[in-house]
Amino acid sequence: MTRLAEIVPFNSGESVASLCSRLAAACGYPKAQALASRLGFSFKGLALGRRVDIQRFASALGTSEASLESGVVNNGGRFTTIISGELFRDR
Repeated sequence: MTRLAEIVPFNSGESVASLCSRLAAACGYPKAQALASRLGFSFKGLALGRRVDIQRFASALGTSEASLESGVVNNGGRFTTIISGELFRDR
């Protein structure tokens, strides 16, 4: 775990995008995108659940992808999204 991971806790039911946003604010960045760029990943990719961005964010925090999995947005199919195990339908 790095010092970044100690700044703000990863709350139950929180998305990784929310965690990144709160971390950026706590570190004085005006936007989460600025922190993401500095750390080498895409905030948009993180918010959309792209594996490469999840991996890079986890690496920056010094934690495993598995520890962030509950907050990752997953595309459940053409019209569905899964967030924290909850299914959302587009229609």
